[in-house]
Amino acid sequence: MIPFLTSSAVLWFGVILLAAYARRARAVRRATLRQQWEDEERRPQEAEALLHTPQGEQESGTSVPPWNAASDFPSIGEEPPGKPRVH
Repeated sequence: MIPFLTSSAVLWFGVILLAAYARRARAVRRATLRQQWEDEERRPQEAEALLHTPQGEQESGTSVPPWNAASDFPSIGEEPPGKPRVH
């Protein structure tokens, strides 16, 4: 039994099996990392898309204006929209 287990063919077969297992484990680990990276890259894009949606269509139901909504504010010398100011 010992000569069979220590034969060159059995040892090489074991090495090949270990290499195949390591390759498979590495492929699974790389796929998991790649998926995590894609999820992390997608999150800022989704947040950016939410900032640019009209307020009536926001999923969260909040009325927070997008960061680039400076055009909603009056310029210097303009009256704000709504009730006119009484002088």
